[in-house]
Amino acid sequence: MWDEDETDQIVPDYMDADIVETAVCSLREELRVVIKARYVSFPYHNLNHVAHFIRMSPRKFQNNLDEAHRRLSNKLGESNE
Repeated sequence: MWDEDETDQIVPDYMDADIVETAVCSLREELRVVIKARYVSFPYHNLNHVAHFIRMSPRKFQNNLDEAHRRLSNKLGESNE
């Protein structure tokens, strides 16, 4: 049965958060803006709306987002395959 007296505590992994934040902060300004807009400011909007909110064409927004993902993957040691 479910144990109602005990609740699982969510413990954030601060070390991983610091590593990711450092990697994002090392990106150039326009890539940081795209990452922040997509994942922090407007996480539930579609890409065209997010691009509009930050006054960027959808194509340029997508290109910058792809470049930011590529750079972060390389910095964080993930493969793109």
